[in-house]
Amino acid sequence: MFVLGIIIAKKISSLSESDKNIMPIAGKPIISYVISSSLKSKKINRTIVSTNDTKIADVAHKYGADIPYLLQTTKLASDSVTSEDILRYTVKQIELESNQLVDIVVLLQPTSIFTTSKLIDECVQKFLRCRYDSLITVVTADKKAEYVGIDIDKKFQYVLDEKEKTKLIDKIEIVPSGNVSVINRNSLFTNPQIITNNTGVIYISKKDGLDISYELDFLLAEFLIEENNLRKLRTNDCISPTAIRLEKDKIQLIVYDFDGVMTNNKVSLSENGKESVVVNRGDGQGVSLIKKMGIKQIILSSEVNPVVSIRGKKLNIPVIQGAEDKFAILKDYVEKNGINLKNVVYIGNDLNDLECMQNVGMPLAPIDAHEFIKTIAKIILVSKGGDGVVRELANKIEDNSL
Repeated sequence: MFVLGIIIAKKISSLSESDKNIMPIAGKPIISYVISSSLKSKKINRTIVSTNDTKIADVAHKYGADIPYLLQTTKLASDSVTSEDILRYTVKQIELESNQLVDIVVLLQPTSIFTTSKLIDECVQKFLRCRYDSLITVVTADKKAEYVGIDIDKKFQYVLDEKEKTKLIDKIEIVPSGNVSVINRNSLFTNPQIITNNTGVIYISKKDGLDISYELDFLLAEFLIEENNLRKLRTNDCISPTAIRLEKDKIQLIVYDFDGVMTNNKVSLSENGKESVVVNRGDGQGVSLIKKMGIKQIILSSEVNPVVSIRGKKLNIPVIQGAEDKFAILKDYVEKNGINLKNVVYIGNDLNDLECMQNVGMPLAPIDAHEFIKTIAKIILVSKGGDGVVRELANKIEDNSL
């Protein structure tokens, strides 16, 4: 499979920002960060920079990108030409040159310096798994929320508003970040735009989605790099600067809260006073997959309702319920079983999970968890409680992306 990475870095003749793409941040040209990530990607076979500026071309070539042509020698030098037009032209040129068909195009934004090779590979992987026409990275327009993680595995109708910028998914407004766009070759040549009615998304944090456009963006990026966030992000190969890798073979235990993790935190009450909850079959599959990896799993819940133990019995994993002091119980459990807390994954959603999450190696939270809990979590899952949290975790462990 031939995956072509393309970075479009045009000099806009109508603006006085001709050299923005090669202006230095922390001693390196802006475009060099994305080139480096593309070259480190395990999915991209070749990295192309498409530009109409010789200075940009020289810098891009210095940092390892291919410059097969300059746009000023084509009909695509005009400011009004679309990215899709440039992508189609580039694909045709590369196919003629290499005598090989391009299967997938990965469009990378030169001014998104926090795009990592890990993010690129996760985008391509999900694109292939879900068989989308295209996939894009997005950030939430809700200032109160920051999402890091992979969107749930489902297709959706991407309906553009009148400004062609946003979409509502579950009443959350999202905006394309521009970091990464993955496009099927056939879709590129048969659809007028990258976004179709079969486009997937991957949420990233607003920091990772920072687009260097204004002076304030330069100052913010410099600050983040000076604070070593970018270096940590690349060293750990993670999307989130706070996330620390936990390799699959080091995970000794996964602990699940029940309400709000395996359920949607709601309860149905019948006329005779019996309570019931809704669980997700996908979570059962996730538990089974994790079992095959040889990883211990337990449910640790403060809930006393027998539905918790019934679910645990169905999943064939131990249940500790009625837990008033969750951390004391967890600490006792790991000591008795010879488990290191640093090798524990804990998924919680509310304040009674706080102490546990502060003391384990990898705390995770569903996307609809308590806001403070999400600040403790090193990875925020895209799934809501009861909507496939465990299945999403299983995917991450399989992909070694914790």
